[in-house]
Amino acid sequence: MNQHDGSIAHGRKGVAYDWQSLYAAAQAADLDRQWAELAATVADRS
Repeated sequence: MNQHDGSIAHGRKGVAYDWQSLYAAAQAADLDRQWAELAATVADRS
């Protein structure tokens, strides 16, 4: 019987996805920071 019961054997895939989502959030935050810096630079030139 192969049922998904949330046991440890099935946890690794979830951990990998959690790590990827944290990495993606960090990358998005970095891009937001870069956009803000760029916007400030463009505004200063106006």
